Amino acid sequence: MKAGQTVFTELEFDFHSGHGKGFKAPVCDLLWLEELMVLEFESNYSKDGADFKCRQYPKFNVFVFDVKKESVESVLKRIGCDVVGN
Repeated sequence: MKAGQTVFTELEFDFHSGHGKGFKAPVCDLLWLEELMVLEFESNYSKDGADFKCRQYPKFNVFVFDVKKESVESVLKRIGCDVVGN
């Protein structure tokens, strides 16, 4: 992330789906606005949970990481950064 970019942590939205139902816990661990990227770090990762997070943020690139299995290097690589600071 570069200086001057807009990054939010533990950002909570108050919004509803098109069917009038609100999402449970519409929170993301990190939202990088310029890159339209949502990062979620889960200690109890599940495929269903990851899919749900993607549905919460349909216009963003959503990455859900299993903190028990992912290294910092693998997280950076998945979001397009190969070295810390890039």
